[in-house]
Amino acid sequence: MDTRDPRFSGLSIGTGVVRYSDLSYLITTNDAAAGEGYTDSLLFSLDRGNWGAGTVEWLACSGTVCHVPTERYLVLGTDGSVQASGGGAVKEEAPIASCGVDPRNRGPLREVRGIAKGRAYAVGTCRQAYVRDGEGQWKCVDWSAQVGDTPIIDTSFESIDGFSEQEIYTVGWEGEIWKYDGAESTG
Repeated sequence: MDTRDPRFSGLSIGTGVVRYSDLSYLITTNDAAAGEGYTDSLLFSLDRGNWGAGTVEWLACSGTVCHVPTERYLVLGTDGSVQASGGGAVKEEAPIASCGVDPRNRGPLREVRGIAKGRAYAVGTCRQAYVRDGEGQWKCVDWSAQVGDTPIIDTSFESIDGFSEQEIYTVGWEGEIWKYDGAESTG
């Protein structure tokens, strides 16, 4: 029995997130277009049984729901692009680069996660870490992770999660596990 949904034929689903029991989101890429170097991503929503779709003109890597400063579904691009949905609107926010540190100079971002129904945190290669302080406002919080004897280009934070904003964990290459207490990272 084939359980594939024809709506997703030729697409790869990269990630998804559930906002409510009747609202969820998927981030996909078109396999053929990706093979030709195109980096657009297709975004799907399933709202009360009805599918919706949209696109972003950049490669989306992750999505999350955050609740601070207001509840939003955020889509993160590998280059630091951000799209926010909520309150009946969908808009491109200022990219993470607007915080003064440009992720494009440090390598791709990997994941965004709303921590403990609070703020969104984003991580990526070279042990990058950012927190979303407001709509379109990101702050770099990785200064204490930029240490050690491993060349920074050989490091990456691949995923992030936590119990509170004072107990956040990131994991990455070579088995690295770091803890962030809201002020400082230790690995």
